[in-house]
Amino acid sequence: MVTFLTLLLGIINGPHLVALNAPARAASVELILDGERFAIRRTPPWEFVVDFGEFPAPHYLDAIARDDRDGEIGHARQRINVPGPAAEAVLALLPGRGGAGRIARLTWESSVGARPGKVTVTFDGKTLAAPDPERIELPTFVPERLHFLHAVLDFRFDTSATAEITFGGRHHDETEKELTAFPVRAPGGKLPPPEAMDGWFFAGGESMHVVAVEEGGATVVFVSDADGPPAFRRMKGVLPCGTGFFKGTPRVQTLQAYGHFIAGKEMYF
Repeated sequence: MVTFLTLLLGIINGPHLVALNAPARAASVELILDGERFAIRRTPPWEFVVDFGEFPAPHYLDAIARDDRDGEIGHARQRINVPGPAAEAVLALLPGRGGAGRIARLTWESSVGARPGKVTVTFDGKTLAAPDPERIELPTFVPERLHFLHAVLDFRFDTSATAEITFGGRHHDETEKELTAFPVRAPGGKLPPPEAMDGWFFAGGESMHVVAVEEGGATVVFVSDADGPPAFRRMKGVLPCGTGFFKGTPRVQTLQAYGHFIAGKEMYF
């Protein structure tokens, strides 16, 4: 997985240093600006100076990491001067081997404050001390097992950002994955621990492995035609809490769910 360590929010123009994190086995990282090759690096640090022009304009910045056989092993995209959230954050597992002495890096950008007022980090569901969020010391872990690192950053004006990665498991620590959350209503109103839910959910006939569980409300937004989305009609145990309209025919329906799982597959109802 390749990750942008530099997040560009707000109005961007002129030259900017863009830093990335890439897997230890990456032999090159290519940067593509608006569909055209901008530059390629074959050794770390994976850093580029990108000039976005004299006047602000929308841009798409893609990064592709490849191995020594020129096979793609990671792809990330960042949108520049395109409407988005007021704060964003990313987590990256820094290069290393094994499960001892590993370091993760949390990077963020916010239009409401330079630094968050509070940062909460959990590792496999347990709170982890992170006095320096840009250099998070992980506890010793077993690389053959799948692990989950999650961070919540709270800024001013009720603005927050979250970041999460999984690593380990079948591909050991060479693989980092982003997760997909989806809402469910738990039997009896209580969610069991993640390890007790293997085999509960399927996508494309394949069982999904549940990595983490978050209690509490979750907001789900469906954009559909005027007849309403089939998924909305199929879901049970949710409360419709708002309906609005975009310009044109699509309709937005927001549901308030009672809890949601975080799983390593695509959203599934």
